[in-house]
Amino acid sequence: MFKLLRIITTYKEFFIFAALIIISLSLISVNVSNQIGGFRTVAAATFGTLRGLFLWIPNIYTLQGENNELLNMNTQFFIEVTTMRKAIQENNELRNILELQKSYKYPLIVCDVYDKNSIQLRNYIVLNKGTSSGVEIGMPVISLKGLVGNVIRCSDNYSVVEAINSKNVKIPSVLSKSKIEGIVTWNDDDFLNMQYVPSLSNVEIGEEVYTSTLNSKYPEDILIGEVVEVSEDPGTYFHKIIIKPANAFFDYKQLLVVQYVKDIEKIQLIEQVENRLMELNKKKR
Repeated sequence: MFKLLRIITTYKEFFIFAALIIISLSLISVNVSNQIGGFRTVAAATFGTLRGLFLWIPNIYTLQGENNELLNMNTQFFIEVTTMRKAIQENNELRNILELQKSYKYPLIVCDVYDKNSIQLRNYIVLNKGTSSGVEIGMPVISLKGLVGNVIRCSDNYSVVEAINSKNVKIPSVLSKSKIEGIVTWNDDDFLNMQYVPSLSNVEIGEEVYTSTLNSKYPEDILIGEVVEVSEDPGTYFHKIIIKPANAFFDYKQLLVVQYVKDIEKIQLIEQVENRLMELNKKKR
């Protein structure tokens, strides 16, 4: 049935022409003029009817072409909508960055993330700005959401950031409601720990955690994350506190370097001591 419909659709002009020839030959064989006139009327009506029937039959090739055209239009429309959404998101992020630059108490350097890497449970981010743009070793790095890490190496045009999800990073921190202080460390997964918070302290789920005034690397009041789990740490007098970081690790394209260095000599001294203690622990094992 489909093949027959396809043949009729493809050669419909031929079938109409053949029908007209048959009608014309029939008229030629008739000698009476009034009969010819009648046949003319019948032929015209028949032609109109046949033409209407054939026009009703859809042209498969035309439909296929229209479908392809609609598909191309839909694809182009989807690409344009996606591009527009991405542009709106980037514009919103840029607007938020500009607003943060105006309100933040320290100057900020906007950087693009150039590369990300991980070596022995220490995670690094490479930024496309260096000393020529004002970046220095020891400067904190944040996103629009919160703390990311601090600069540990610099060249003229690039800088390396050690992220807070690194095994050796320890961040003096404070709970937003109780104002109790502790040390934030990485949990070897997508979460952070807050250590040395006394078990008698009242810690609430959803409470935010910020950098404290006792910090040697970071200025105070930078958001680190929020408390998602509180339990007793067996064998100790402290809570076991799990923190969801403000930033999903490595889920960023632009970061902000805070032009703040508290005491680079003190930072380097603490890092040397920490590295030495880590080496001693490895030898003991």
